[in-house]
Amino acid sequence: MSGYKCLPICYMNTMTQDIPYYYSLGARHFHYMHCTTQNWGNKSLTNWQMARQLWDVDTDCGELGNAYARMRTFYENLEWMLSNVSELKYGLSRRLERSSGELFPASHLRYEPTEHAAPASGDPLQPPDQRLYGENLGPSLSDSLAYAARCRAIIDEVLASELPDRIRARVEEDERLFTYGETTLKFFDALARSYFGIREGDMDAAGEAFDEAQALANVLKADTTSTKYASSHANASHALSASYASGAIGRLAQLLGPRDPEDAKLFAPPEPLVLFGNEFFGGGSMRYWYGFRSHPSLVQVSTKGNFLYGRGTDPYDHMTAWFRLAEAPADPLYLSLFGIITAPASKPTIAGQVKINDALVFEGDMLFAGDKLTQLEIRVAPEVLKAGVNALEIKNTAANGVIGNRPWVGIDRVELRDKATTEKPYSHAAGGE
Repeated sequence: MSGYKCLPICYMNTMTQDIPYYYSLGARHFHYMHCTTQNWGNKSLTNWQMARQLWDVDTDCGELGNAYARMRTFYENLEWMLSNVSELKYGLSRRLERSSGELFPASHLRYEPTEHAAPASGDPLQPPDQRLYGENLGPSLSDSLAYAARCRAIIDEVLASELPDRIRARVEEDERLFTYGETTLKFFDALARSYFGIREGDMDAAGEAFDEAQALANVLKADTTSTKYASSHANASHALSASYASGAIGRLAQLLGPRDPEDAKLFAPPEPLVLFGNEFFGGGSMRYWYGFRSHPSLVQVSTKGNFLYGRGTDPYDHMTAWFRLAEAPADPLYLSLFGIITAPASKPTIAGQVKINDALVFEGDMLFAGDKLTQLEIRVAPEVLKAGVNALEIKNTAANGVIGNRPWVGIDRVELRDKATTEKPYSHAAGGE
């Protein structure tokens, strides 16, 4: 299925049972969706076994050809590791991104480990007896991570041994694709634990889990090969986008705020405070990349900017950053946004909002150009600001938003100053004049 995004799913035991069964029902044609064209890893096993079974459904696949015995145990654990992949990718990941109230609502995917995940034999690296799972109870997220840990132990042991070059190359390819799946599961787990901590009032635990999630997100975003060799809609630009949970980072950042107030940049006039788009949490860059081009010319106008899609694309329609003030100001400050818009021809403007500390300081059309960065300056009343950490949120409120398409607004940077730089800054208190 396209939502699996080339994960290293293993169907060794599933095919052994299912292909003969469907053949017995009269099935004579088989369609393999989203077959990757290279970087197969463990999918080499899937393709080899499927070819044999489609030629002869009674083929004995128990020996896996001349496969190394320890790698068979690896593949068996890998099959269990992602056996609940539909629940993980079409259920959990979307709930993490939406910050759903119940992250694990059904018995088929729980968080806590189950007794069924215990090995069927005395070997701690052996998979369980699949009959131990009930009809409506699949491996939990913790179970999947336990299988991943077994896979990691096995493949590291194999790679540490003496191997012929040809075999080593194959195992290394297995390891690379396995790492993509392993990191994805760890990312889901860290996000879940951060949500758990926030909801239980344990902000230290939530923050530590969030730090783990951020580090894992960076690893996934750097992986641009594991998700690129299937059909176009089954691919993704990088493994973080493929997770379907990248937006959870922005949501959790907003819920947690800065871990340490000192992490927020200090405004020290007369020098301006500058926050680039890649210093904000949220926005479309959590799904894709920082930086953007003008359209339709495709001229690069920002390398550090973030971009916001229209209403209905939450959490990709807004972004948040924080800054510090040594003391509450007595006079207004001036916030400048430097951005660009890509709007439909029928409505060449994009509506937006800017809030500081949840107070609206701008609402209306963001009158940026479409071919170059232009400035929108906003007068910020002193009563909106406070000593210490202040939160800044920028939101695209244009109707009919679509992730990856117009109407979107790109923000290269924002600048905060104690003096206006334009003749007539926007003033929300004055009705947008």
